[in-house]
Amino acid sequence: MTAFNGKLLTYIEGKSILLDPSSQKATEMILKSSKRSLVSVNEVIYLPESIVKIQKEFFITDEGKTGRLYYDENDHESLHDGITTFVTVWGGRLKRRFEEKVDVRKFGAIADYDKNTGIGTDNTEAFNKCNEFCAIMGYTMYIPAGDYGLRYQNLKTANIKGEGMDKSRLFAQTSTETGFFRIAVAPLQQVNFSDFRLVGKNGSATHGMYLKGVAQNIPAYTGGVWYSNFTNITVENFVGNQWHIEAIDVNINGQLGDLANQFVNLTNCNGYKVNSTTSRSLYILGQAGQMTFTTCSFDGQTSFMPFQQGQTNVEIRKNIATDDNVYCLNFVNCTIQNSHKGIYTYSVRGVNLFGCYFENVSVSIEAGDASCINLKNPTFANGANSSFTAGLNTGDGCLLKAGPASFIASDGGIVIGTCENVTKGASTNFGFSVTNLFSPSGDPLNYSGTTIQMNSAGNLSTYNRQDILLNSSSSPITSISSALGVGQFLKLRIFENGTPNGFVEFATGGNIILPNGRTSVLFRANQTAVFVRQDLAGGWVLLNEPAILHKTSAPPTGTWKKGEKIYNLNPTADGWLGWVCISDGSPGVWKEFGKINL
Repeated sequence: MTAFNGKLLTYIEGKSILLDPSSQKATEMILKSSKRSLVSVNEVIYLPESIVKIQKEFFITDEGKTGRLYYDENDHESLHDGITTFVTVWGGRLKRRFEEKVDVRKFGAIADYDKNTGIGTDNTEAFNKCNEFCAIMGYTMYIPAGDYGLRYQNLKTANIKGEGMDKSRLFAQTSTETGFFRIAVAPLQQVNFSDFRLVGKNGSATHGMYLKGVAQNIPAYTGGVWYSNFTNITVENFVGNQWHIEAIDVNINGQLGDLANQFVNLTNCNGYKVNSTTSRSLYILGQAGQMTFTTCSFDGQTSFMPFQQGQTNVEIRKNIATDDNVYCLNFVNCTIQNSHKGIYTYSVRGVNLFGCYFENVSVSIEAGDASCINLKNPTFANGANSSFTAGLNTGDGCLLKAGPASFIASDGGIVIGTCENVTKGASTNFGFSVTNLFSPSGDPLNYSGTTIQMNSAGNLSTYNRQDILLNSSSSPITSISSALGVGQFLKLRIFENGTPNGFVEFATGGNIILPNGRTSVLFRANQTAVFVRQDLAGGWVLLNEPAILHKTSAPPTGTWKKGEKIYNLNPTADGWLGWVCISDGSPGVWKEFGKINL
């Protein structure tokens, strides 16, 4: 050891500690022959000028603050911060050398958060200083394993990397912030975040990963997240949304700024929502496109069962006021489970799901107004079970639900467990195309085969479709408008759509031609009416009669028409062949017919 300005200096070379050199000159000679000297962070500013100018590089040994320093002989102005720049007592500047990553502990972060008591160091300042420094210098902000408490983290154009989602854990401390991790620059682009966990609590920031785009303060006022990757990140227990991705155009100085979240990838990321109708595992609002979610999990947790009506894991919405659209979102091998609704969309142009898994939900996918969703090889495990949601009517569970002007197409897939309905639709035009949906347990599905589902009354517009799932309706259909040619067939399978014993009535008066001079005919749920186009002027001819209905008694519910017959499923000697409706009504007036005499 040697004294300089009243301070003791300890120099370490390799594993040998050089104690009490006989003179300053001896120390200088020893240091001159060493490649690097190791010192404590508190000793740096007291390093002698002669030693610094000879040695030029040093290594700080303090845990959490280790790193290389170099002497910048050309810098006479930088201020001392004790982190990146050290100004010696004689005015020299020693600066840190950063390579791939910068440890947050070098900026004073301490991993001492106790998740049981909620007590720990507030690392907000340390984390944000580190992130800002990394953004300026182009380095990666590194979070070593440990539990860290902080109120919020501003996100700038710097990569953030931890040691793993179960090792580097960040706990949100009490604050009134809207977002825990939040965008602070415009745009946020070409960043990579990976390998850490964000944990919320009541009283902390509302949303976890809060990727709400902010606008530049110069034209063209763009913003959002662009060309960025999020990998191996879990966000959980925030009272709002775990992943909140939003971009809404803003008007600045009379100019509309174009904000968007585009070309963003989430891989092996998770969102675990809280037990609330307003919390989402993933929430996307406004302009978003070319985003891909791969092997991600968006979960509502089985402990919340039975779920509250309205609980939804993934919600995706267009912002109507600014016409900010969502389009081309791809979910690949993702898991969505444990909620009233798995995915809900509103006015979304294109959501594509490939090999995704839905479990323990009452409604797996709902396409709200003016949405388009495509599925390929999904798996539904108890994906349409109304009993999972408190107060939901029995039979309201469905795999696919479409709202007005919405369309859902699904090809392939497996259904396991309870499936009350494959599809349900709204009261106005919508459609489905479902092919090759398979149930290995043999449970019956509502229908199979290529189809579009729609409502109609009066005139039925089928475009160029030949296979249609037609919702039951009390209003008769008298005309068919179609792009099909003469001699082509049109198959209409009747779907009850939540109406027991639902039916569709076809009647003359338009271009429909019924056999045997009949003026109307009813087809009940699960029956199929087959028409052929007779000529280009119209002329759709019904080729078949409704299938014979078999029951064990006259129907006690439903709307029935005079003349309809139900045959006895269990005829007996001296019994009746069936029942005939002699007066319209719900359920109408029924009388036995066909006395069986032996």
